[in-house]
Amino acid sequence: MLRGFGLGGIAIGLPVLEAMLDDHGNALRPAGAQTIRQPNLAMIFVPNGISVNDFWPQNEGSGYALSRCLQPLAPFQNDFLVIQNLFKAEADRWLEIDNDAHSRGHASFMTGGGVQANGLVEFPSIDHVAADALRATTPFKVLATGMGGSVGQPSYANNISWKSASAAEPSERDPVALFRKLFSGGAGSGATPLVDYHKSVFDYVRGDLDRMKLQVGATDVARMDEHATSIRELEMQLAGSQNTSADCKNPAAINPAYGGQPTEYDNGDGSYSDERAQAMIQLQVLAMSCDLTRFTSYMMGSRQNKRQFPWLSGSGIDVTDGGDGHHGISHDSSPTGLEKQARIVEDEVKQLAFMLDLMKKNVQGAQTMLYNSVVMFAAECGQGEGHDYHNIPIVLAGNAGGQLRSGRHIRYPADSSYSSLMVSILNLLGVSTSSFGAFKDGPLAQLT
Repeated sequence: MLRGFGLGGIAIGLPVLEAMLDDHGNALRPAGAQTIRQPNLAMIFVPNGISVNDFWPQNEGSGYALSRCLQPLAPFQNDFLVIQNLFKAEADRWLEIDNDAHSRGHASFMTGGGVQANGLVEFPSIDHVAADALRATTPFKVLATGMGGSVGQPSYANNISWKSASAAEPSERDPVALFRKLFSGGAGSGATPLVDYHKSVFDYVRGDLDRMKLQVGATDVARMDEHATSIRELEMQLAGSQNTSADCKNPAAINPAYGGQPTEYDNGDGSYSDERAQAMIQLQVLAMSCDLTRFTSYMMGSRQNKRQFPWLSGSGIDVTDGGDGHHGISHDSSPTGLEKQARIVEDEVKQLAFMLDLMKKNVQGAQTMLYNSVVMFAAECGQGEGHDYHNIPIVLAGNAGGQLRSGRHIRYPADSSYSSLMVSILNLLGVSTSSFGAFKDGPLAQLT
C-alpha cells in the first residue's frame, strides 16, 4: 500500500486491518504477488586477450582448481562461473568495412553485431536492450564508464555501450566528474540528498502512515501504532549489527588526484593506474547500491590507449612496451611476453575481485548485492596475438537473485554461441527473448 513513494521502494508491511476486510472477514481484494528485485547488470571489458595457458582451469565442474590468472578470485569461487569455448561470431561480420580486429572486438562486445561505416555498430548494446525492455525508471538508465580512449578513432573503438546502432552511450572516464554527476547534479561539491539508509524507515513513511490513520477506525489506528512500534524496536536491535548499504546521502568524495580526463595514450601520469580503476569501480557499485542505476558497463582500457603496467615489473621483466603498451605485449609470444601477459590479466582479475568484494559486503535484505546481480567480465578476444574470437575468456559472477548456479567451470562444445550468453543474461534480468543482435541462437544451457 505504501509502494511508489519515490525513494527506491521504501515501504513497511501492514497488519491485517478492519478496513481491508468486508463484513464477513474476507479480504476486499487479494494481495498482490511478491515483488522480486530485478537483478543488476555490470559488464566489464578488458582488451587484447589473455595468456591462454595461465587463464583456463584444467578441470571442469565444481571444485575445480583455479588457474594462475583466476587466483585473485579464490575468496569468491562459489560466486562465479568460468565459461569456455564461446565463439563471438559477430566480431567477424563486415570485414570489408573495418578489418582491424581490435575495433571489431570492441564493437561486438555488447551489441550482438559487427561494425558499420562511420564508426557505428549494428545494434544497441545489451544494457540498453535490457533497460528499454524493463522500462528502467532509475535516474540513470544505464551508466557507462571507462579508462582511456583515443582521439580520431572510430566510436566503436572507444565505446562498448550503445543506445542504438547510430548513437554510443558516452563513457565517463573521469572519476571525480562521475562522482559529481551521480551525487551533485553534475556540478559543485555537495551531494544530492538521496536516500539516507542510516535513518529509520519511518522517517520516510511517517507521512503516509499519518494520512492513512485519518481514513480508518480507532481499532485500526491502535493496531497500526502497535505494529509500527514492534518494527521500530526490531530495527533498533538490528542497527548495531547489520551491515547496512552505502551512505547514499553523503558518500565519501573521490580522491581529486584521480580526477581529470585520461591522456590519449598512457604516459605514466597515473590516469591508467589501478587506484583510478578502483575509484571507477567504487562509484559503479555505489550507484547500484543507491538505486541510481541497475545497468553499468566498464571498459577497463582499450587497445588504442596502449595501457602500461609498470607496477607489475620485477624479476628482470619490464611490463611496459614503449609506445604500444598492452597491445604490443599481447603480440609477444616469447616466454617473457607470455609472462607479461599473465601478469596483466592477473592484475585485471584483481580489479574484478575488488568489485565482487564490494558487492558481497553490500547487504540487500536477506541477501547481498552480488547475489542479486549478474557481473560479466570478458576479454575482447582469446589468444591476443591471433585475435582469436573462437574462445572468449568469460567470468560470469553473481547469482541473479538465485537463478545462476555459480561455482563451476563450464566447458561448452567448441564454437558455442557468444550471443546465446547474451540471451541468457537478458532472461536472467527478466527479459523474455530467444535472440540477441544478429543471431537467434537461444539461451545457453547449464547456467540455471
